Amino acid sequence: MAEYIKADTGIPIETVTPANGQEFTLQEMNAFVEGYLEAIPLTADLIMYVNEEGIRLEKPVNSRATMKLWEYRPDWRSTSILGDVLIASLAETGDSEQEDAGEEDN
Repeated sequence: MAEYIKADTGIPIETVTPANGQEFTLQEMNAFVEGYLEAIPLTADLIMYVNEEGIRLEKPVNSRATMKLWEYRPDWRSTSILGDVLIASLAETGDSEQEDAGEEDN
C-alpha cells in the first residue's frame, strides 16, 4: 500500500491505492505531488515521489516526509522534502515491469 504524505501536518498520512487497483497512472502520481515527478529511491523497491519544482514553486517543507527520507537514507540528512509526497513500491507504479524488461534485454 502506498502512502500519501501531505506537507500540512494537520492532515493524517493516508494509505492510497491506484484507481485501477493495480498501478498508479502518471496522471494520478502527478496529482498527488501537484506537478512533475522526481523519484527518490528509499530502498530497492520503495520510491518517494516529490514535485520536481518544489523549490521554484516555494512548496512548504514536509517534515514527516523528510523524517522518512532520513530514516531510509541517512546520506540525505542535509535535504528537506518540499510539498506533498507519494511513497509507493515499484510494482504500484509499474516501474518494476520496465526494469524486468531491461533485464531481459541483457
